[in-house]
Amino acid sequence: MKKSFTKGIVVTFFAVLAFAVVVIGQQLNSRNQYKQRVEFAESAASVEREKLESLEKTANGFYADENQVFLADDVSIEKIEAIRSQLTGIKITAEDYAIREESLPESIQGLTERKRELQEKLIDTQDKAIVQDKTNHLFTETIESWQEVTSDLSIEADASQTMTSSIREDLTLFSDSQWKENISEYLTEAEEQIQESEELQERLEHYLTEGVVVSYTDYLDALYAVEEVPNEELRTRLTELIDELASSMGLE
Repeated sequence: MKKSFTKGIVVTFFAVLAFAVVVIGQQLNSRNQYKQRVEFAESAASVEREKLESLEKTANGFYADENQVFLADDVSIEKIEAIRSQLTGIKITAEDYAIREESLPESIQGLTERKRELQEKLIDTQDKAIVQDKTNHLFTETIESWQEVTSDLSIEADASQTMTSSIREDLTLFSDSQWKENISEYLTEAEEQIQESEELQERLEHYLTEGVVVSYTDYLDALYAVEEVPNEELRTRLTELIDELASSMGLE
């Protein structure tokens, strides 16, 4: 009985000892892994800083000048998205390396705010590019420069007040600037052309209504208005109505 009891104590002792060895081993291994993560963060710090500085330089290049009001002519939504994606991959926080804040290398501390500012700047830049792209789709010609408003543009046949209203709503998110003013002028030009073509079509359809008396002067005014419509497709549609009106008035 005594031997059995002694044996039990010995077994328990070695079991506890084995457990302690495992625990200590795990702690040492954990500390070693943590040390490796800190060392990795230290070795990566300069690289990540250089990446951020490079992306900041690229983002500045998306603008025409140092005032950063107008976008550069060669900027595209795709280019901005690519830089935003690269920025997301930059590791500059303790969480990125699974270490404590106090273990973060000094050379990388303070970059979090710069990264956040750059993220916001790129969002603003992309939003501007999107507004420009939407505005471009209102016209048949590509707007080459946004720093000066180009005259004599022709709207697309499918341009609508709904489209211009959507862009104007987007503009409310931007602070006042010459860029915003120029976009607004382009929208005004598109809206005027849309309204003129819609009103002219309504007038011609009214003239073609049975029982409506149309004078020769009314006909000529409508004819001249149709000839002034910039968009060829819209002008062709309206010309068909003018021809139908002329036929009904016995002018053909």
